[in-house]
Amino acid sequence: MGRYKHNLQGYHHRAIELRYSGTRFDDVARILGEEFKREFKPQTLRTWFGRKGMLFDEYEDYSDKENRARMAIAKQEMKKVMPLLPPKIVAILSRTKQVTDDKGTTTEVEVIDNLTLGMIRDLLKVFRVDLGEKEKEQENPLNEFFDRLEQKQKTK
Repeated sequence: MGRYKHNLQGYHHRAIELRYSGTRFDDVARILGEEFKREFKPQTLRTWFGRKGMLFDEYEDYSDKENRARMAIAKQEMKKVMPLLPPKIVAILSRTKQVTDDKGTTTEVEVIDNLTLGMIRDLLKVFRVDLGEKEKEQENPLNEFFDRLEQKQKTK
């Protein structure tokens, strides 16, 4: 912080908020014009947010702060749900039904589509959940996931 050379106005801060929320430059210019009763050109906004622009560092700090806050909220919410996920995922993966073929042979087949199965497996890899050990109590895998994510952000 302290690296800013510019005295930012309210419209600068509003532009940062709008860009962070994914608003396009054309729309940011229009919204700022309506809210602050003056003309803003999309190209001017592009210059502000460019690498050497007056809002580049401010936007980076704002987005880092917002991302950390959102991650903290997501982490808290996922911690509430995570203990429930492995048993439910095991139940989904274990669903089968009996099918009898033309010869009268009955076999068990999975009752899950490949898309759902792939999504669940990918999710389990991300959270490093091992479904093979149902009885063993595991540490919350979400903690490790977010710890790795925080380490990546610190090294940037």
